[in-house]
Amino acid sequence: MNSAALAPKKKSALRQAVPFMGLIAIILFFYIVTEGRLFGPRTFSTLFNEFFSLVVAGCGVMFVMCEGNIDFSIGSNMGVTMAVAAIASQEVGWWVIFPITIVGGMLLGVMCGVLVSNLRVPAFIATIGMSFMLRGLVTIILDSGPKGCDYGFMVCNDITLKLIVLVIF
Repeated sequence: MNSAALAPKKKSALRQAVPFMGLIAIILFFYIVTEGRLFGPRTFSTLFNEFFSLVVAGCGVMFVMCEGNIDFSIGSNMGVTMAVAAIASQEVGWWVIFPITIVGGMLLGVMCGVLVSNLRVPAFIATIGMSFMLRGLVTIILDSGPKGCDYGFMVCNDITLKLIVLVIF
């Protein structure tokens, strides 16, 4: 091969390597700044807790995307169900959170599904519209302020339980 044919391959390899090198530089910077605490158990626990809800939501969106559609409302759906569950846990108890979040999330998802499949609204438009509507609903439900869950629900904030749920999903 001549050098002219290798030039595009080198540019492509460099384009792929630069973001990775940037990530390594950022990790090294924060490792030095935090004096090695970056790779402590607290960091990994926090990352796992943040990662957990994204994976669960991603599993649901995967089915929508396999059909060639898209769902922009999944985060707002989770927000509404969590807001309702937080208020219900204070009023009734933490055990009511699971049925409320599962049934509520399914109902909101079905609403998007009906808009797309029965009413033939494009998925992009239906889910973005639903996302904005649900964000407003969260603001109304929470009365523009934070709400907490019943303390008994902290039993469910266990990494072992979350790992089991991830394996099931």
